[in-house]
Amino acid sequence: MTHIRLNHNANTLQEVEIYYRERAIQMLYENYYWDSKIIPFEDLGAYTFFSKDYSKPMVSFYVFENKRGQGAFNKFIEEWWIKNKWFNFVTAEDCNLEEYFKTKNIPYLLTNKFQQNSAAYNLITKVYGNTSSIRSKTPYMNHIDEGIAIMKHYNFSESSINAFCLHPIFQVDDLFATHGKDIIGDQNKYNLNPKDIMLALEYRNIANAYLSFRKINSIKEISLSPLEEVNQMLIADKIQNYKDFMLYHYNKHERSRELYEYFHNWFSVLKVDINEANSIIEDITNFRALTKSL
Repeated sequence: MTHIRLNHNANTLQEVEIYYRERAIQMLYENYYWDSKIIPFEDLGAYTFFSKDYSKPMVSFYVFENKRGQGAFNKFIEEWWIKNKWFNFVTAEDCNLEEYFKTKNIPYLLTNKFQQNSAAYNLITKVYGNTSSIRSKTPYMNHIDEGIAIMKHYNFSESSINAFCLHPIFQVDDLFATHGKDIIGDQNKYNLNPKDIMLALEYRNIANAYLSFRKINSIKEISLSPLEEVNQMLIADKIQNYKDFMLYHYNKHERSRELYEYFHNWFSVLKVDINEANSIIEDITNFRALTKSL
Protein backbone atom coordinates (compact mmCIF):
# COMPACT_ATOMS: atom_id res chain seq x y z
CA MET A 1 0.00 0.00 0.00
CA THR A 2 1.36 3.41 -1.00
CA HIS A 3 2.04 5.76 1.87
CA ILE A 4 0.07 9.00 1.68
CA ARG A 5 2.05 11.94 3.06
CA LEU A 6 -0.01 14.32 5.20
CA ASN A 7 -3.02 12.06 4.81
CA HIS A 8 -6.18 14.15 5.18
CA ASN A 9 -8.39 11.05 5.12
CA ALA A 10 -7.15 9.05 8.09
CA ASN A 11 -9.55 6.74 9.91
CA THR A 12 -7.36 5.21 12.62
CA LEU A 13 -5.31 6.59 15.48
CA GLN A 14 -2.16 5.15 13.90
CA GLU A 15 -2.85 7.02 10.67
CA VAL A 16 -3.54 10.21 12.61
CA GLU A 17 -0.26 9.83 14.48
CA ILE A 18 1.64 9.46 11.20
CA TYR A 19 -0.13 12.55 9.85
CA TYR A 20 0.86 14.66 12.86
CA ARG A 21 4.42 13.34 12.80
CA GLU A 22 4.79 14.53 9.22
CA ARG A 23 3.03 17.82 9.97
CA ALA A 24 5.28 18.41 12.99
CA ILE A 25 8.38 17.98 10.83
CA GLN A 26 6.95 20.51 8.39
CA MET A 27 6.21 22.94 11.24
CA LEU A 28 9.75 22.90 12.64
CA TYR A 29 10.54 25.70 10.20
CA GLU A 30 8.27 28.04 12.15
CA ASN A 31 9.67 27.02 15.56
CA TYR A 32 6.86 24.69 16.60
CA TYR A 33 7.29 21.92 19.14
CA TRP A 34 5.00 18.89 19.09
CA ASP A 35 4.41 16.93 22.28
CA SER A 36 3.96 13.67 20.28
CA LYS A 37 0.81 12.62 22.19
CA ILE A 38 -2.31 11.57 20.29
CA ILE A 39 -5.41 11.74 22.49
CA PRO A 40 -8.60 10.02 21.26
CA PHE A 41 -11.84 11.97 21.35
CA GLU A 42 -14.70 9.47 21.60
CA ASP A 43 -14.77 7.58 18.28
CA LEU A 44 -14.68 10.77 16.22
CA GLY A 45 -10.97 11.50 15.96
CA ALA A 46 -8.07 12.67 18.07
CA TYR A 47 -6.35 15.82 19.26
CA THR A 48 -2.79 16.84 20.03
CA PHE A 49 -0.79 19.86 21.18
CA PHE A 50 1.83 22.13 19.64
CA SER A 51 3.60 25.15 21.05
CA LYS A 52 5.33 27.91 19.13
CA ASP A 53 8.64 29.16 20.53
CA TYR A 54 7.84 27.13 23.66
CA SER A 55 4.98 29.43 24.61
CA LYS A 56 1.40 28.49 25.55
CA PRO A 57 0.30 25.17 23.97
CA MET A 58 -2.17 25.16 21.09
CA VAL A 59 -4.53 22.36 20.16
CA SER A 60 -5.20 20.63 16.86
CA PHE A 61 -8.14 18.28 16.34
CA TYR A 62 -8.28 15.68 13.56
CA VAL A 63 -11.70 14.32 12.59
CA PHE A 64 -11.69 10.81 11.14
CA GLU A 65 -12.62 10.88 7.47
CA ASN A 66 -15.59 8.55 8.01
CA LYS A 67 -16.98 10.79 10.77
CA ARG A 68 -17.03 14.03 8.81
CA GLY A 69 -20.32 15.71 8.05
CA GLN A 70 -21.75 14.42 11.34
CA GLY A 71 -20.95 17.41 13.54
CA ALA A 72 -17.77 15.91 14.98
CA PHE A 73 -15.84 19.20 15.08
CA ASN A 74 -18.79 20.99 16.67
CA LYS A 75 -18.97 18.28 19.32
CA PHE A 76 -15.26 18.70 20.09
CA ILE A 77 -15.78 22.44 20.46
CA GLU A 78 -18.82 22.05 22.69
CA GLU A 79 -17.56 19.22 24.89
CA TRP A 80 -13.82 19.93 25.07
CA TRP A 81 -12.83 23.37 23.84
CA ILE A 82 -15.53 25.34 25.67
CA LYS A 83 -14.12 23.93 28.91
CA ASN A 84 -10.55 24.72 27.85
CA LYS A 85 -10.90 28.06 26.10
CA TRP A 86 -7.42 29.14 27.00
CA PHE A 87 -6.20 26.84 24.20
CA ASN A 88 -5.99 28.46 20.79
CA PHE A 89 -6.13 26.21 17.74
CA VAL A 90 -3.30 25.79 15.28
CA THR A 91 -4.04 24.83 11.69
CA ALA A 92 -2.53 24.83 8.22
CA GLU A 93 -4.07 26.39 5.14
CA ASP A 94 -4.56 23.04 3.42
CA CYS A 95 -6.75 21.87 6.31
CA ASN A 96 -9.46 24.34 5.16
CA LEU A 97 -10.56 25.25 8.69
CA GLU A 98 -10.02 29.01 8.65
CA GLU A 99 -13.57 29.87 7.66
CA TYR A 100 -14.95 27.55 10.35
CA PHE A 101 -12.83 29.18 13.06
CA LYS A 102 -13.77 32.67 11.87
CA THR A 103 -17.48 31.83 11.81
CA LYS A 104 -17.32 30.34 15.32
CA ASN A 105 -15.11 33.20 16.57
CA ILE A 106 -12.50 30.70 17.73
CA PRO A 107 -8.90 31.95 18.07
CA TYR A 108 -6.41 30.15 15.85
CA LEU A 109 -2.95 30.49 14.35
CA LEU A 110 -2.21 29.63 10.73
CA THR A 111 1.04 27.81 10.07
CA ASN A 112 3.12 26.73 7.06
CA LYS A 113 2.87 30.09 5.28
CA PHE A 114 6.32 29.68 3.74
CA GLN A 115 5.42 26.29 2.33
CA GLN A 116 2.17 27.61 0.89
CA ASN A 117 3.83 30.64 -0.73
CA SER A 118 7.08 29.12 -1.98
CA ALA A 119 6.95 28.08 -5.63
CA ALA A 120 10.06 25.98 -5.08
CA TYR A 121 8.55 24.11 -2.12
CA ASN A 122 5.31 23.49 -3.98
CA LEU A 123 7.22 22.13 -6.97
CA ILE A 124 9.30 19.63 -4.97
CA THR A 125 6.11 18.60 -3.13
CA LYS A 126 4.56 17.81 -6.50
CA VAL A 127 7.68 16.03 -7.78
CA TYR A 128 8.22 13.91 -4.67
CA GLY A 129 4.52 13.28 -4.01
CA ASN A 130 4.11 10.31 -1.67
CA THR A 131 7.42 8.64 -2.51
CA SER A 132 9.58 7.27 0.29
CA SER A 133 13.08 5.93 0.84
CA ILE A 134 13.38 2.22 0.05
CA ARG A 135 15.57 1.48 3.07
CA SER A 136 14.13 3.71 5.82
CA LYS A 137 10.56 4.04 4.44
CA THR A 138 10.58 7.76 5.34
CA PRO A 139 8.96 10.23 2.90
CA TYR A 140 11.50 11.98 0.70
CA MET A 141 9.82 15.26 1.66
CA ASN A 142 11.17 14.81 5.19
CA HIS A 143 14.59 15.66 3.78
CA ILE A 144 13.21 18.96 2.51
CA ASP A 145 11.21 19.84 5.63
CA GLU A 146 14.02 18.97 8.01
CA GLY A 147 16.57 20.66 5.79
CA ILE A 148 14.78 23.99 5.71
CA ALA A 149 14.31 23.81 9.50
CA ILE A 150 18.08 23.42 9.81
CA MET A 151 18.56 26.41 7.51
CA LYS A 152 16.18 28.47 9.63
CA HIS A 153 18.23 27.53 12.70
CA TYR A 154 21.34 28.96 11.03
CA ASN A 155 19.42 31.99 9.74
CA PHE A 156 20.32 31.18 6.14
CA SER A 157 18.83 33.25 3.33
CA GLU A 158 15.42 32.62 1.80
CA SER A 159 17.06 32.15 -1.60
CA SER A 160 19.23 29.35 -0.27
CA ILE A 161 16.16 27.76 1.35
CA ASN A 162 14.18 27.90 -1.90
CA ALA A 163 17.15 26.55 -3.84
CA PHE A 164 17.48 23.75 -1.27
CA CYS A 165 13.88 22.81 -2.03
CA LEU A 166 14.85 22.51 -5.70
CA HIS A 167 18.17 20.72 -5.28
CA PRO A 168 16.94 17.09 -5.66
CA ILE A 169 15.42 17.95 -9.05
CA PHE A 170 18.79 19.22 -10.26
CA GLN A 171 21.02 16.72 -8.48
CA VAL A 172 19.22 13.49 -9.42
CA ASP A 173 19.69 12.79 -13.13
CA ASP A 174 16.29 11.15 -13.66
CA LEU A 175 14.45 14.06 -12.02
CA PHE A 176 16.55 16.58 -13.91
CA ALA A 177 15.82 14.87 -17.23
CA THR A 178 12.09 14.84 -16.48
CA HIS A 179 11.59 18.31 -15.01
CA GLY A 180 14.61 20.35 -16.05
CA LYS A 181 13.18 21.35 -19.42
CA ASP A 182 10.21 22.97 -17.67
CA ILE A 183 12.47 24.95 -15.32
CA ILE A 184 15.45 26.15 -17.35
CA GLY A 185 15.23 28.61 -20.21
CA ASP A 186 12.11 30.28 -21.53
CA GLN A 187 9.73 27.71 -20.04
CA ASN A 188 10.05 28.18 -16.26
CA LYS A 189 6.35 27.33 -16.08
CA TYR A 190 6.54 27.01 -12.29
CA ASN A 191 7.36 30.71 -11.88
CA LEU A 192 10.58 30.02 -9.98
CA ASN A 193 13.00 32.76 -9.04
CA PRO A 194 15.94 32.72 -11.51
CA LYS A 195 18.41 33.15 -8.65
CA ASP A 196 17.04 30.03 -6.94
CA ILE A 197 17.47 28.07 -10.18
CA MET A 198 21.04 29.29 -10.54
CA LEU A 199 21.87 28.27 -6.96
CA ALA A 200 20.37 24.82 -7.48
CA LEU A 201 22.44 24.34 -10.64
CA GLU A 202 25.60 25.34 -8.82
CA TYR A 203 24.67 22.98 -5.99
CA ARG A 204 24.53 20.11 -8.50
CA ASN A 205 27.99 21.07 -9.72
CA ILE A 206 29.55 21.14 -6.23
CA ALA A 207 27.66 18.31 -4.49
CA ASN A 208 28.02 15.80 -7.33
CA ALA A 209 31.78 16.40 -7.47
CA TYR A 210 32.15 14.62 -4.12
CA LEU A 211 29.73 11.76 -3.59
CA SER A 212 30.26 8.96 -1.11
CA PHE A 213 31.80 6.55 -3.65
CA ARG A 214 34.67 8.90 -4.42
CA LYS A 215 37.90 8.07 -2.61
CA ILE A 216 39.97 11.05 -1.47
CA ASN A 217 43.34 11.32 0.25
CA SER A 218 42.65 14.67 1.87
CA ILE A 219 39.66 16.93 2.51
CA LYS A 220 41.54 19.53 0.47
CA GLU A 221 40.28 17.60 -2.55
CA ILE A 222 36.70 18.66 -1.69
CA SER A 223 35.75 21.91 -3.38
CA LEU A 224 33.21 24.34 -1.99
CA SER A 225 31.30 26.89 -4.02
CA PRO A 226 32.31 30.55 -4.32
CA LEU A 227 28.63 31.22 -3.61
CA GLU A 228 27.98 31.17 0.13
CA GLU A 229 24.32 30.28 -0.32
CA VAL A 230 25.29 27.03 -2.05
CA ASN A 231 27.55 26.13 0.86
CA GLN A 232 24.62 26.86 3.18
CA MET A 233 22.56 24.35 1.22
CA LEU A 234 25.34 21.80 1.63
CA ILE A 235 25.34 22.26 5.41
CA ALA A 236 21.61 21.56 5.62
CA ASP A 237 21.83 18.61 3.23
CA LYS A 238 24.71 16.90 5.02
CA ILE A 239 23.31 17.38 8.54
CA GLN A 240 19.91 16.02 7.52
CA ASN A 241 21.39 13.09 5.62
CA TYR A 242 23.74 12.37 8.50
CA LYS A 243 20.74 12.27 10.83
CA ASP A 244 19.07 9.62 8.66
CA PHE A 245 22.34 7.73 8.27
CA MET A 246 22.91 7.52 12.02
CA LEU A 247 19.28 6.60 12.66
CA TYR A 248 18.77 3.98 9.96
CA HIS A 249 22.11 2.86 8.51
CA TYR A 250 24.98 3.27 10.97
CA ASN A 251 26.59 -0.17 11.56
CA LYS A 252 23.86 -1.67 9.36
CA HIS A 253 24.68 -0.43 5.87
CA GLU A 254 27.32 -2.41 3.98
CA ARG A 255 29.28 0.82 3.48
CA SER A 256 28.68 2.22 6.95
CA ARG A 257 32.34 3.00 7.63
CA GLU A 258 32.84 4.81 4.32
CA LEU A 259 29.63 6.79 4.72
CA TYR A 260 30.54 7.86 8.25
CA GLU A 261 33.88 9.15 6.96
CA TYR A 262 32.14 10.83 4.01
CA PHE A 263 29.84 12.89 6.23
CA HIS A 264 32.62 13.90 8.58
CA ASN A 265 34.75 14.98 5.62
CA TRP A 266 31.98 17.31 4.54
CA PHE A 267 31.55 18.62 8.08
CA SER A 268 35.25 19.41 8.25
CA VAL A 269 35.26 21.29 4.95
CA LEU A 270 32.03 23.14 5.77
CA LYS A 271 33.28 23.91 9.30
CA VAL A 272 30.19 22.36 10.87
CA ASP A 273 30.53 21.87 14.62
CA ILE A 274 29.67 18.20 15.16
CA ASN A 275 28.29 18.87 18.64
CA GLU A 276 25.91 21.47 17.26
CA ALA A 277 24.97 19.12 14.42
CA ASN A 278 24.17 16.35 16.91
CA SER A 279 22.09 18.78 18.97
CA ILE A 280 20.13 19.77 15.87
CA ILE A 281 19.60 16.10 15.02
CA GLU A 282 18.33 15.39 18.53
CA ASP A 283 15.88 18.28 18.29
CA ILE A 284 14.56 17.15 14.91
CA THR A 285 14.16 13.58 16.11
CA ASN A 286 12.09 14.82 19.07
CA PHE A 287 10.08 17.41 17.10
CA ARG A 288 11.63 20.30 19.04
CA ALA A 289 11.93 23.80 17.62
CA LEU A 290 15.53 24.26 16.53
CA THR A 291 15.87 28.01 17.12
CA LYS A 292 14.87 28.07 20.75
CA SER A 293 18.35 29.09 21.89
CA LEU A 294 18.88 31.86 19.33
